[in-house]
Amino acid sequence: MINVQAIALFDDLIEKSKIYKTTNSGSSFTALGALAGGSTGVVAIGLTAADANYIYCAKQDKFYVSTNGGTSFTDRTNGLPVSSASITYIAVSNTDKNKVWVTFSGYSNNNKVFFSNNAGQNWSNVSGGLPNVPANCIVYTNNSSVNSLYCGTD
Repeated sequence: MINVQAIALFDDLIEKSKIYKTTNSGSSFTALGALAGGSTGVVAIGLTAADANYIYCAKQDKFYVSTNGGTSFTDRTNGLPVSSASITYIAVSNTDKNKVWVTFSGYSNNNKVFFSNNAGQNWSNVSGGLPNVPANCIVYTNNSSVNSLYCGTD
């Protein structure tokens, strides 16, 4: 099981461009795999207790997943509205490593929350009922049998 504090961002030449992992309570850190592309530094990280090898992370316009503990990351941005909104937050189920939710900032109507049940291979827009204001964060209710979520907006 990954301790949330075991993954960290450090400023690399001003931007948060790399993710680091520690296995010794922070005595030392190791840089994880490269995050190709994107126009910003890393803005969000999502972890799951279901599988310590799954690490989700995002830049404002790119979404990535690692299934090997961070050795490498796969771009899973396809299907997300990154041309009209910026990624702000990631939530992951604590019981299913493949269930992930992403929130979006901006005033792009109906582009607030997207869900994947296969680690970002496919995305569904689940923004229905949310106002057209930036969605800044999302939290998954652990052990929820009905995928209970809380979404924070402006």
